[in-house]
Amino acid sequence: MDRIIDQKIYVECRYAQLSGLILDIGCGNGEKIDYFKRLGTTKEVIGLDIAQDILKGKTNRVCADAQYLPFKSNTFDGVICSEVLEHLPNPELCVKEIHRILKKGGIVFISTPVLNIPLPILIPIFRKISGAKLEKREHIHVFSAKRLCNIIEGHLEIADIKYLGFTAIFNRLNFKRWKSVDLKLSDLSKKVPFLRYFAAQILITGEKRS
Repeated sequence: MDRIIDQKIYVECRYAQLSGLILDIGCGNGEKIDYFKRLGTTKEVIGLDIAQDILKGKTNRVCADAQYLPFKSNTFDGVICSEVLEHLPNPELCVKEIHRILKKGGIVFISTPVLNIPLPILIPIFRKISGAKLEKREHIHVFSAKRLCNIIEGHLEIADIKYLGFTAIFNRLNFKRWKSVDLKLSDLSKKVPFLRYFAAQILITGEKRS
C-alpha cells in the first residue's frame, strides 16, 4: 500500500469493528474490500471511486464523485473515507453526504494527511525531511487537525481522534521496522499533545447520532 499507514495499522484503528453494509469511498484497487471479505464480518462492501478504469471487471463497484454519492439516505451501516477529502474541491459536501447515507448510529472512519506544524516557517523543512506529499498538484487541501475536525463536527459526532504517521521520516529512508513504533507514538500523543505536531496522518471516527 503506497501510504504512510499499512493495513495492519488500519485494522488496529478499528476498521474491523464495522459490520453490516459498508461503503468504501475512494476504494482504489479494492485493498480494504478484499480485507473485509477475508474478515467475513460484513454483510457487503461497496467500493466507490472516481477513476473508472480501476473499477472495470470488478463487482460491487460504483464510479461516482464522492461529493455526490448515488445512494439513498440511511443506507449504510459504516463508511470508510480514506485519503479522499484532501483531493475534493468541497470536502464538507462529502462529509454531508456521508451523514445522509449513513443509518442512525452508523460509523465512519475518515483519514487524511495532516499538517500540525505550529510555526509555518517550519513547513518546508518538514516536507523536505519527511517526504510528505502535500503539494497542490496532488492535494487540493492541506488539513490541520482543527480544520478537519471543524468540517466533520458540522455533520457528525466525533467519537475518536487518532494521530498516526509519526514514522514518515523513517519510511522515506526505507527503515520499515520503524512502522512498529507508530501506534505506540500514537497512543503516547494522547498524553503528550506536543507529539501531534509530528504526525503525518489523522484518523477520525465519526458517528451519526441523528
